[in-house]
Amino acid sequence: MGQTTLMSIWAGENYVSEMDVEVKVVSPGVGEIVCPECRGLPERYPSLFPPELGITQCVNCKGTGRVFVAI
Repeated sequence: MGQTTLMSIWAGENYVSEMDVEVKVVSPGVGEIVCPECRGLPERYPSLFPPELGITQCVNCKGTGRVFVAI
């Protein structure tokens, strides 16, 4: 595996807009992309919210910066 391809998703800040992302094929039917929520920068993500909310990591990728998708 390990090949890459482009894929369209509807995610991130605006669920109405389409985004093209590069997908790394992990296994048949499974791909890995940069997290659309934190854009691959999980260390910066908590600073986007007031501290009193207690958000310490990205909800989608759990602080890894990458998520798996079905392809």
